[in-house]
Amino acid sequence: MSDWSMSAYELAFDIGGTFIKSAVLDERGTVLASTLDVFPSRSKQSKEEILDHLAALCVLQAGKIAGPEARLSGAGFAFPGPFDYENGICYIANGDKFESLYGVNVRNELLARLSKPPFRNKLREDFTIAFENDAGLFALGEWSAGSAKPFRRCICITIGTGTGSAFLENGVLVKHRADVPANGWLYNQPFEGGVVDEHISRRGILRLARQFGFGEETDVDQLAAEALAGSAPAKRLFETFGERLGRMLAPYAVQFQADGIVVGGQIAKSHSLFDKSVRRTISPNEIRIVYSENSSNSVYSGIHALLRQKRPAK
Repeated sequence: MSDWSMSAYELAFDIGGTFIKSAVLDERGTVLASTLDVFPSRSKQSKEEILDHLAALCVLQAGKIAGPEARLSGAGFAFPGPFDYENGICYIANGDKFESLYGVNVRNELLARLSKPPFRNKLREDFTIAFENDAGLFALGEWSAGSAKPFRRCICITIGTGTGSAFLENGVLVKHRADVPANGWLYNQPFEGGVVDEHISRRGILRLARQFGFGEETDVDQLAAEALAGSAPAKRLFETFGERLGRMLAPYAVQFQADGIVVGGQIAKSHSLFDKSVRRTISPNEIRIVYSENSSNSVYSGIHALLRQKRPAK
C-alpha cells in the first residue's frame, strides 16, 4: 500500500528554541518516513516572521502529500511554555526565544494564514490545530502506541536538560485536580532543598558528579560509559540518582494512585545504571516502571492522539 493511499493526514511539529522537527502522519498516526525533516525555529524573530514561518512550514510539509484526494485533518504542535495550550495562546516572556509571540493567539493566527486560497482547499472542514507541551504529548503517545497502554493511571516523566512530566488517566491528561500538581508539572515542585528540576535532570547528575570527585569537564555520556565499564564511583553516582528519582516520584505516585510510571528522555537511555535503585526506593508502592525506547516518536504519536481528542465529534 502506498504512503499516499489514504486521504486524511496530519502535520506534526516539535518546536524547539533552535530547531523544529516535523513529520506528516497518516490517519492511523503512522509517521511517513519520507516527510521527516528538521527546520530552523527562527525563535528570535518578530511575531509576523515567526507566524509566517510556521505557516510556510505547514504548506511545505503538506506539499509532500501526493494525490488530488489528500486532505489535512489537523496540525499539532509540541510548543514550549509558558503557553495556554487549550486556547493556543503563547505566554513566553523570558529566555529570548519566541518572546515576540507573548499574548498572541497562535492558533487563530495560523488558521487565518492557512485558510487563504489555494491552501484552504487542502483542509478538511473539521481541520483542527492543537497545542501541548512535549511531556504531555510524550505521555499521550506512550499511551496510544507505547509503554503506558496497560496502565489506568500513569505518571510519565522525561529526563533531559530538565524534568518534563504528565499524569494520565485512561489516556487523558490530568492537569487540574487535587491529586496532581498544577498542570501535571513536577519540575517546579519542592524537593530536597530546591526544586525537582535541579535534581532530576542533566545538571542534577553533573552536580552529583562533582560530589563524587569527577571533573568539571565530565558530561553525562562519559559518566555512563565509565559506569558501564565498571567504575565504582560512576556506578554509585547513577545509583544515587536512581534513589533520588524514586524518592521524588513516590509521594506523587501514592497520591495519584498510579499503577505505572513511564520514563523517557535522553537520560532514560542510561536506565540500566539506575533502574534497580529506583525500584528499590519506590518498591513498597508496587508500581510498575517502564522505559520508553524512542521519546521523539512518542511525541508524534501523542500529537495524533491529541488531534483525535480535539477534533469535533461528527
